[in-house]
Amino acid sequence: MKNLILFLLLLCPFSLMAGEIDDVFGSGIFGTVWGQTPNEILKVYPSGKKQESYGAYRITVKDGREILSLDRPKDGELVFVFDTQDRLFSVGVTFGSEDDYAKLMQKLDTLFGGRDNLENDIGATGLIWKDDKTKLKLLYVPGMFSGETMLSIEHLSLPKNNKSKEELGF
Repeated sequence: MKNLILFLLLLCPFSLMAGEIDDVFGSGIFGTVWGQTPNEILKVYPSGKKQESYGAYRITVKDGREILSLDRPKDGELVFVFDTQDRLFSVGVTFGSEDDYAKLMQKLDTLFGGRDNLENDIGATGLIWKDDKTKLKLLYVPGMFSGETMLSIEHLSLPKNNKSKEELGF
């Protein structure tokens, strides 16, 4: 298995920029800026589908563009995730198979170095790369017939709540 992964990596072009995670993703991603509202994201991606989940919004966009020199399914998705103050703080990118997970792991290791394992309760395999303001999470979620690989880019430095406990109802 290791030889197969190494062989595949040698075939993949590495026309990627090197740098720290914050330098690459610190201001935003895919033509958006961290902290934008759902309506601002819908102006960039008018075909996006806005959904509410547990008091926060997410916008899902069909998008099959190549990312990190990897082909993605034509029905792939970008998922823009907002906090309860309607600020963009995370973007998820769906990929295809378990092979994509291995390829992405190697590419992200090459670009950003050390990583940690992601602890979870959902049966997914996961890794994390983190800087001061940005966290990348790579997940492989097994399914009944096949699995899905997802890369999440999260912005960690949006301003925190500045309301008093009374304004919050305490």
